[in-house]
Formats: sequence, structure tokens, C-alpha cells
Amino acid sequence: MESLLLKANERKVEKQISFTVYNFYNAIYFEKFKKNPFKKIGHLKHCFINPNMGILPHDHGNEELITIQLSGTLIQKTNDGETNELKPNQILWLNPVYGIKHFEYNQSSTNYLECISMGITAKKNDIKDKSKLITISNNKNVLETLITPNNAEKNSISIPQDFYMHYGNFNTSHTSTYTLKNNKNGCIIINQKGNLQVNQTQLNELDTFFIWDIEEFSLKAETDSNFLLFEL
Repeated sequence: MESLLLKANERKVEKQISFTVYNFYNAIYFEKFKKNPFKKIGHLKHCFINPNMGILPHDHGNEELITIQLSGTLIQKTNDGETNELKPNQILWLNPVYGIKHFEYNQSSTNYLECISMGITAKKNDIKDKSKLITISNNKNVLETLITPNNAEKNSISIPQDFYMHYGNFNTSHTSTYTLKNNKNGCIIINQKGNLQVNQTQLNELDTFFIWDIEEFSLKAETDSNFLLFEL
């Protein structure tokens, strides 16, 4: 087993006039290890957009974009006329269509907007769907499946590569075991709220844990906990 714990206060911060970003991932963290199973991550960021502000038109090259809305309403528009509106607990997957740019902004004039943005290198560039949206059900003490590869599970967003995304809302003392779908993959756990134990590692609020070269691991909520789990 290999693992790396990134504490919340160790995240690299980027500040702009309209937004602030905290980075959950940097490939440099993995240079001391023999392998990095997370190489296809382009970015994994915790974003705060100021009231009445946004991000200018841009693209993400050959990256599939996943946006996890935490608070506020995000309006995202593309230069081919598509508009998406994200509310808290909604997740948007965006297809990396070449030449298509998008911009997003905070709809509120008074409150900050909070979201998590993830970019992963696309495996195919001939995907027909432009975007897909799903809402987290927030059921207690289950590991909800949100994104899977190639229709692997009903009621999830299907994308054409080996990638899984789950959400956990665990009550205090609830335990679960996660078994990797592919033992060549690694997992990332972002603890959004509460205290969570992954195997013997304690995660506090906004800590991020990377784990790989393992077939399964345990999850235990030391307090009521909300977390995201990615396998790739």
C-alpha cells in the first residue's frame, strides 16, 4: 500500500480578483513515489467565486470537466449556446469538445459561491453528449455512486473511461469497506465535513487522502462526515 495525506492548510492557494482556489492535487507530490496512478488529473480545485463575479471564457483542452456544486448557484455558458445552472448537491460533467469555450459566474450579488472542479484527460474525443447532470441524493450511511465508466451502474453519469465517483454521508461510528474496481487504480478521498478515518489515517475537514497499491480499505466516521471518493 502507498498513501499520501494532504492537510487542508497545506493546499496551494491561488487568488484572483473574482475568485480564490485551493488545490487538492499537484503531480509534484508524487515524485518521490515509484508510480502515480493519478496522472490523468489535470486539476482538482476547491473554488470560491465572489458575488456577481465569474471566470472569463476558457477551455480545458482535452480534459473532461466535473463540477461539484457545494453552495450558491453557478451559471455556466458555452460559446455554442448551451447553458447549465448548478445548485448545491448537483454535479455537472462537461464534454471536452474541441474549440468550445465556456465561462461561469456566481448568480448571487451578496454571497460567495463554492464548488469543486476536477479535470481528467479524456480517453475519447468523439463523445456525443455535451454535458450530463446528476443530483446527490444525500442518503445516510451509503456510498452513493455518481459517475461510472460505460454504463457500469444505473442512475449514474456514464463516461467512457475507467473513472468512478462516490459520495458518502456517514453518521458517527458508521463503517464501510471500499473495494477497488481495478487494483491498478488509486483512490482520492476529500473529507468535506467532520472527522473520517481511512484505514488508520485520520482525516479532518477538507483533508485529502490519496491511496493506491491496495485492493480495499476501510472507512469509519469518527463524527458525522460528508466526503467524496474518486477511483481512477
